[in-house]
Amino acid sequence: MSAENNKKSYSEENIEIGETIDPGSAWLIPYGNMMTILMVFFLILYVFSYQADSATYERVVTKIQKEFTTKGEKAEKIARKAQEAEQVEKMAEYFAEKGFDKFAKVEINAERVRVTLSNPVLFSLCEAVLKPEAKLLLKPISELTKILPSKIIIEGHTDNLPIYGGKYKSNWELSADRAISVVKYMVNEEDVAPERFAVAGYGEFRPVAPNDTEDNRGKNRRIEIVLLRS
Repeated sequence: MSAENNKKSYSEENIEIGETIDPGSAWLIPYGNMMTILMVFFLILYVFSYQADSATYERVVTKIQKEFTTKGEKAEKIARKAQEAEQVEKMAEYFAEKGFDKFAKVEINAERVRVTLSNPVLFSLCEAVLKPEAKLLLKPISELTKILPSKIIIEGHTDNLPIYGGKYKSNWELSADRAISVVKYMVNEEDVAPERFAVAGYGEFRPVAPNDTEDNRGKNRRIEIVLLRS
């Protein structure tokens, strides 16, 4: 008799518990799980953005976007951006393999690819003639322009040391002529269309480091190649 009472009590308890669950709110459980997964996912992306270089981060993000977008014009655009990011990452790896990563810095975001080349590997002091080894840097960049068929801005920058004598009367002229030398190489030797280029000479007026040591002045003597993304 006692066993029957226990069985009945247990059955009644189950019924009571079942009656307290609202079938209309059952969606909250999978919804809560999904929100938790998304929160963890975006937290991982946030942490990854600080640890990875911009080329790797851009490639990972576009790959994820590509997985979730399967057709249409948007899918084609994301696929193209993924190809661009992959090529930029390969270029950065090439610079590292050749030991140029000290002089070549690659950055990528949704709007542009920026390649910064420090002067020692491009030009001699106060000159605008490209060194032979400069072509090892400019060639892979020229290959990237075939994947990014948009406008290319070549920026020349110098340190703040004044120029005395010689061909150039100011750092403005020197920085502009150096940028033009890069354009001439890419047009004449790599067959990049000349109408895609714009040239800017900023002289010493956009430094990236204080002009207080030779190392810092070397950082300011640079060429920046900006490839706009569609």
